[in-house]
Amino acid sequence: SELAVSTQVHHAVRFNLTSGQYSLVALENPERLIKTVRLDPRLTFTESTLPQNTATFNALGATLTPGTITITHTQGLTRIIQLRPSGYVRIQ
Repeated sequence: SELAVSTQVHHAVRFNLTSGQYSLVALENPERLIKTVRLDPRLTFTESTLPQNTATFNALGATLTPGTITITHTQGLTRIIQLRPSGYVRIQ
């Protein structure tokens, strides 16, 4: 959300549950990939309530797609990342 505010461009984080990667994209015309990150091999995305597994942030830093993404460690530990409409991100 900070990048969306500083550049005044909508940005998205796209989660690939299958490959264990997420990508940060500037929603310009055409879209611009900023970076892709692969999770540690001990971690997997196990669930998402985000539309198309994508969190989109507007130029004010608010998320246009609130929801959750769940990450699970091979030892069974689970964390839920909660994206709220305000743009606030909370890890449970």
